This record gives sequence, structure tokens and C-alpha cells, in this order.
Amino acid sequence: MGVSGQIGTNGAKGEAGAIAGSCAEAGVSGQVGGDRNNASMGAKVSVGPQIGAKVGGGATVEDGKLTVGADVKLALGVGVTISPSITVDTRPAKKAVVAVTKPVAAAVTHTATAVNNTAKKTGKAIKKGAKKLKFW
Repeated sequence: MGVSGQIGTNGAKGEAGAIAGSCAEAGVSGQVGGDRNNASMGAKVSVGPQIGAKVGGGATVEDGKLTVGADVKLALGVGVTISPSITVDTRPAKKAVVAVTKPVAAAVTHTATAVNNTAKKTGKAIKKGAKKLKFW
């Protein structure tokens, strides 16, 4: 029986389970999509005196790509393993957020500057009027 986990700067993963015995394995895998956005699936079949179950999964972010995957194996004489994974490019979402926030930040800065200038002018006018009335 084993349980493990790992957290790093780019992601996290965990695994739990136990498989006892020995086996011979054969597997296939495939991917749909490109380098930045894709889905993949791997599958293995094993035969031999084995018993147990194991499950794992994780998520990473690297070069703006979020990848989430899992690994599941069930064995009782014959074992089956599946390993699905999906990768999504997060950079378009980041670009959209930046595209929206830059004009909003510029508008807020412009408005704050206008309010500040108006407050200064109002203060100067009050001071000037107070001097005429001999308050200063």
C-alpha cells in the first residue's frame, strides 16, 4: 500500500494504492489537438498473477499551459490502466483580461487625475476668495 503526494512550483500530483504480483503489459495512446491545446488517452492491458488498485492524478502549469491528468489501474489477474489527460493554453484568457483591464485602468487614472485637478482648482479658488475677505 502506498500513498504519495508532491507539490511544486508548477503544480501538484498525488497517488494512492497497491498492486501485488507480476504481469506483462501492452498499451496504446493517442492525442487529439496541437501542442498548446489537446486531449490524450492512454490505455494498457496486463496479464499475470496480480491484484490491486492504484489511482493518481495531478495538474501542472508550464509555459502558460494547464495540464490535468489521471492514472487509474485495476487488477485481478487481468489489469486495466487508463490515463486521460487534457492540456489547455491559458494565454488567450490572460490576453483577454489584460485587454479589458488596461483601458479600465487608463480610464480610472484619467478620472482620478481630473478629480484631483478639480479639487486643486477648487482649493485655490477658496483660498483666493478667503484672502479677498481677509480670512488669511
